[in-house]
Amino acid sequence: MNYARLSRRFFALYFDSCIVAGIVSTLLLFLKMFDIGISFEGILEGDFSYLSRYYALFFFVYLAYEIVFLISPLSSTPGKIILGQEVVSYESSFLKVIIRSIVKVIGAFSALIYISGLVAAFNEKKQSIHDLLAKTFVTDLDRSNRAFSSNMDSSEFHEEMKKRGIKTYSQQQALAEEMFGKARKANNNLLMNPLLWVIVLIISIVIGLVYSRTITSEIQKLISASL
Repeated sequence: MNYARLSRRFFALYFDSCIVAGIVSTLLLFLKMFDIGISFEGILEGDFSYLSRYYALFFFVYLAYEIVFLISPLSSTPGKIILGQEVVSYESSFLKVIIRSIVKVIGAFSALIYISGLVAAFNEKKQSIHDLLAKTFVTDLDRSNRAFSSNMDSSEFHEEMKKRGIKTYSQQQALAEEMFGKARKANNNLLMNPLLWVIVLIISIVIGLVYSRTITSEIQKLISASL
């Protein structure tokens, strides 16, 4: 099985973070139209409560983003789809998706991300802390049904069949989906098209830059007014 390399997983995380930042920036620009949002004047005066609200918003949007994409038939976030990766679970459940997503997002906001990276670097399946807790791992997504069938002929698959006493074809298919992910016809699934998410990524970066320019301009005006 082709476990995703750590470098590729890092870039997938970076792409996802950019998309989430674009979503958050869109929300904040929308709220700004109604004079609702972060008070930069308060921040300059030493009141960082508004800034903490920004981080809370980013956290919960990122958490919702992770959960929605992982419980969907895609089983991948847009960043992973761009780089051809998939999250695979031996025992998939909504609770495990929640646990995985919470730990991953907390890690993205703290030094835990470095510890998680070290853990992944020194285990066979390249599992981060959130993968180990949720019993998941990330593989390079093979978009062809032929590759899915060849995985069913692998020694690893047959050994697992013997352990579980699996005999019928439907049971074999269910096991293969557990171990290797679901076979997909990528050409018929627009959401599995990496180009779509590359476009979304570019739009998100542009929106993020627009929002950054807006807040920079506001802060400069406040500083000038206070002098």
